Amino acid sequence: MNNKLILIGFVLIILLIGCIQSNKNLQLDCGTDADCFQQTALNDCGKAKLNSSTQISGLFGADITFNMQFESRGKEENQCIYSQKWLSIEASFPPETQLTQEEKDQMVSSMKQFEGKEAICRLSKTEFENYIRKMVGFIKTGNATFSSDDLPADKCTGSFYELN
Repeated sequence: MNNKLILIGFVLIILLIGCIQSNKNLQLDCGTDADCFQQTALNDCGKAKLNSSTQISGLFGADITFNMQFESRGKEENQCIYSQKWLSIEASFPPETQLTQEEKDQMVSSMKQFEGKEAICRLSKTEFENYIRKMVGFIKTGNATFSSDDLPADKCTGSFYELN
């Protein structure tokens, strides 16, 4: 009887460890909650996904909306794996905009080349944390001082970096 209890206890411990390990591999879908994403991602490169729609008004005479997906994909070899994808980019021009239709069309065309493009980066924990904080600040405020140039290009790959 004692051996059966020990065996059952051992099996339960293995199952519990398996459940804990499988939860570490799950990615938290934060929807549009930037705080959820930041809190999860900054917890040792925790896995999380965020969809964001951020508008910047008056950028080159246009109101531009960036629809993006951000992912913290976890940690490999002491580096945080991060990706961002440009889902869509939309521009509208207020009536007072002094751009010709050709200039507007050219601007929209230039922006549309980013749609569907993705950057995948392997960052040190410090680089990752700094970038996540800056990116979430951008999402919350629309502060245009944030840009994809803030990602170290030598640590990133993907279709975003194949643009001419």
